[in-house]
Amino acid sequence: MDEFLLIVSAVWDRRSLAAVTEVAAVVDEAEEAAGAATVLAMVAALAEVVVAVLVEVAALVEEAAGTEARRRRVRRRGGSRM
Repeated sequence: MDEFLLIVSAVWDRRSLAAVTEVAAVVDEAEEAAGAATVLAMVAALAEVVVAVLVEVAALVEEAAGTEARRRRVRRRGGSRM
């Protein structure tokens, strides 16, 4: 009977260890996936900021181009109006 208990105990321990190892691997994968999702969310937020900045820069460039075009027209006419 003692041998039977030892065998059952050994098998149980191996299965328990395998189950714990498997759960740990699943947890590691979940943590990695969550980390990757967090990084992707941060990259997406940063991309939104970059787009907003580029829109502002484009508006400033358009405004500057319009101002420069008006200056050139005024110079060609010989006036100093703005």
